[in-house]
Amino acid sequence: MNNDSQTGFYIPEPGVFPPELLVPDGTVRHDRNGVWVLMVCGGCARMEIDGIPHDLARGSIVALFPFHAIASGPLPDAFRCECLYFDFDFMSDFPLLFPPEISERFGSNPCYRIDEQGFARLERCFGMMRVYDRMAEHPSRTGITKALLFTFASELLYCCADRAKSVRTGRSEMLTDDFFRLLHRNYSVERTPDFYAGRLCVTAKYLSKVLRRTTGHTACFWIGEFRIKEARQLLRSTQASVAEIAERLGFPDSSFFAKFFRRHTGCSPVEFRRGNR
Repeated sequence: MNNDSQTGFYIPEPGVFPPELLVPDGTVRHDRNGVWVLMVCGGCARMEIDGIPHDLARGSIVALFPFHAIASGPLPDAFRCECLYFDFDFMSDFPLLFPPEISERFGSNPCYRIDEQGFARLERCFGMMRVYDRMAEHPSRTGITKALLFTFASELLYCCADRAKSVRTGRSEMLTDDFFRLLHRNYSVERTPDFYAGRLCVTAKYLSKVLRRTTGHTACFWIGEFRIKEARQLLRSTQASVAEIAERLGFPDSSFFAKFFRRHTGCSPVEFRRGNR
């Protein structure tokens, strides 16, 4: 972030995609307690959110919460988007509250396509936020930014309101979204499809059938995938021992973890860490 960025609010330079949302080997969850909003202004790209691909083009809006798993890969040179980030606490002292539909709608359906007229209104509001975000000496900078952010979010909700019924609202898609929200919160301690199926009031067999249809993989696959990706990240970016990582991810001991890791990656945790230093 720039040194003069407002606490809890950030707009990168034009055309700069948040580096924390790009990783060489695929999936990432941003580690901040807030929301990234992406506005696609040009070009095309594909982003996978919770295992489901979304094709992005001008007019696409993406709202990413901490529980979303994002895989974007390399972005084409022609792809352009504007981004902003705000903490959940940034608006805590603002006299007006965000409509509750904001988190509910974008938590379930993170990607929307806005018509040109609505997108132009969002671009103008975004442009004003950028202006005030850069005015570090303005005495009312933070208050104006919060008012503009409230306006932007309210306009965004309005633009998406008539699309809510047509974008990924089938039973299978809703069940898939609910599964991934549960998985983000519980994958390190709950490792059986039965747990997630029970919380979703379906059988494990039905849950895996739906996930295979919507994402191409079963519940068991995604549970293992989340744990192995977390293991890779911890081995690559921390000094925690293999035993500590095994405990953190809910394995009974380091030997069991090592077998699991080798089965999924073809190498031991120690070999993986050595190769990524």
